[in-house]
Amino acid sequence: MLRPASCGPLAAALLFLVVGTARAAHVGGSGRMADRPLARAFAQVGESIAWSTVSGKADIFIVVDTSATMMDRMVGGSNRVKATGESIEFLVQKLDEAQVDYHMRVLGFHDFWDEQALELSRWTPHPDAIRLRMADFAVMGEEQILDVLMQTFDLFQHRMAAEKHLVLVCDSPAATSWEAEDAVAELKDRVRRRFLVEGIRAQIIGHPEPFQRRLAADTAGVFVEMPPSPPAEPRPIAPPAGRVRLEPSALGGAFASIAEHALQADPSAFADGDLVLLLVDYSLSMQGRLRATLEGVAVLDAALRAGGLEPEYAVSRFGEADGTVAGGLMDTNVTQPIGMLEDLPRMFRHPATGSEDLRAAVARAALWAREHGARVAIVVTDEPPATKTETTVALGDAIAQSGARFYAIMPLRDRADSQPAPLQALVDALVASGGVAVPMPRTSYIASSRR
Repeated sequence: MLRPASCGPLAAALLFLVVGTARAAHVGGSGRMADRPLARAFAQVGESIAWSTVSGKADIFIVVDTSATMMDRMVGGSNRVKATGESIEFLVQKLDEAQVDYHMRVLGFHDFWDEQALELSRWTPHPDAIRLRMADFAVMGEEQILDVLMQTFDLFQHRMAAEKHLVLVCDSPAATSWEAEDAVAELKDRVRRRFLVEGIRAQIIGHPEPFQRRLAADTAGVFVEMPPSPPAEPRPIAPPAGRVRLEPSALGGAFASIAEHALQADPSAFADGDLVLLLVDYSLSMQGRLRATLEGVAVLDAALRAGGLEPEYAVSRFGEADGTVAGGLMDTNVTQPIGMLEDLPRMFRHPATGSEDLRAAVARAALWAREHGARVAIVVTDEPPATKTETTVALGDAIAQSGARFYAIMPLRDRADSQPAPLQALVDALVASGGVAVPMPRTSYIASSRR
């Protein structure tokens, strides 16, 4: 009878070194587990999956609450969503140790402006792809956990022979948008029965409520309470420089003055069927100003409709980060015209990010306005034009050729006669088109070395 060749001590040592190195590279070195409570929770989930996977194959669906409460900071400074992405490696380590053949998928969920937002990845055997997908998740709004769980059953089909595990990561009790009497109790029962019928094991890092504990226990999973945030600092920590949050009403006066000026100058510009182009800076520094922008547009619209007009709007967002544009857009994006301002918040559900190129955005907007007949364009930004004076003058030609009256809410110095040359060139172009520039609150013009 043939016997397999025996590995000598040196070969065995080399094999151990190669496997150990591969696992170390796979797991990554992002801190000791003892210092990270969420990492310990994911290690427990990994142990549970490895322990309960009989076939050796596991399809793991990670469902992550991305509502505003998940922005709470964990030990180490990351918010709960980011810490979840960082902690997946400790789950994977347990699976690798048990030699589990796994595929993963991740779903982020929250409700914003009464609409459900779901962000879903593909199935993949590569944890790094899951972490990268989670890095793009928007974190805002509220959560309706029961509604999402009912939808996950149709998204779980993958490999026929693999066992199913759902990893729920949340910090709130189960809730639903269903407003019927006893809706929560009814939906909890439906979810539990579907888990049992589908043979899905619930692995939960969540809120310590009876439903979540029982769901994990009844499906042979594990429940781990979401680690609390560290104690608050005795003194408040100042926000990062440049991160300004405007009150919702802060831009109401600016938009009201634009409406008043435009109506006095040429009311026909807002006649039914004519377009108003809103050009909104979507860079990181604008994040705290976007709500005020939306509220200001509502003030503008109310003023115009009070005069018996029915304007239509088109929206362009601009902001660049690492070669992409904020909100998942490629290049400055001008939407189709919208008639209902209730649709506008949907265009700003992704977090603002990166920097901006005001000159390029205005140039494209001027071209779009000319091609589509927009009569009025309103620019909203917290940054001055980052370009040379002669280039800004050339931009004035594009504005003039657009045929639209351009307005801007932007950084201005207190004295109208003391604007730096690039900024003054842009202001002159706005005035020449028939518009005006209005100061953006809580900004200042800082000269750039690129000018």
